[in-house]
Amino acid sequence: MMSSAAFAVDPTLASPLSRIRYIEEVLRNEGQVKVKKLASDLHISEVTVRRYLDQLSERGLAERSRGGAIRLDAPLSDPIFAARRAVQRDAKSRIARSCAELIPEEGTVFLGGGTTTCEVARFLMVRPDLTIFTSNLAAASQYRSDGATVFVIGGAIRGASCSLVGDLTRSGLGRLWADYTIIGADSISATSGAMTDSTEEADVARQMIENTRVGVMCVVDASKWTLRSGHVAASPNELTVVVSDHIPSAESRALVGLGVQVVDAADRFADAAYAS
Repeated sequence: MMSSAAFAVDPTLASPLSRIRYIEEVLRNEGQVKVKKLASDLHISEVTVRRYLDQLSERGLAERSRGGAIRLDAPLSDPIFAARRAVQRDAKSRIARSCAELIPEEGTVFLGGGTTTCEVARFLMVRPDLTIFTSNLAAASQYRSDGATVFVIGGAIRGASCSLVGDLTRSGLGRLWADYTIIGADSISATSGAMTDSTEEADVARQMIENTRVGVMCVVDASKWTLRSGHVAASPNELTVVVSDHIPSAESRALVGLGVQVVDAADRFADAAYAS
């Protein structure tokens, strides 16, 4: 991730306009900002930072989150999706980073819907030798011309997740193959596997898994271990890796017993400074 010092805007400039432009640039590059860090970088009070973030929110460029704000991409500013993306944002960033580190620098990836997979995209889009096939519009919007090759799979937009679903999506996926599939889930357990509340999203995930050569990864935050959903996206024996945080020990042991690699991002990245 780029450091604040790498941005073109000089954070020491005193004018409100230069400060707001600096914040906008951090949002464009990192996807989120933190009040405390901006106050330190810009040498201003946290109250002033919050006022600038409120202005960006009013302009539709950012969504306020706990302790900061997240970027709102204009085509994907659905309020429900934005609210879901803001929940457990730091945890999702740690999980996404852990997942991305398991993906080779070159190859092909299916990237499914969800807010945590959207975070994974931030780390994968910078890899020029990677090809990404995705049904996740929010992930695709993070495309960089000097980064990964990105193909958006067609279909109908499901508003709550900004994902593409339906017959067109599945038929498109049926003609493609990838080394890895990365999916999210509305709930997960060692008994049921990765579950979703949407039968359409589950169908898309299953098609991706069917056409995967190497491995299937599921990324979920800690809250998903206590929930239950109705549609199977990936059964336990279809999962290769589960990346989460604060994973219940019983669930972790059970998944390992099934041959699933379990990665707890909370243990790997106790210091979340990189995500702030």
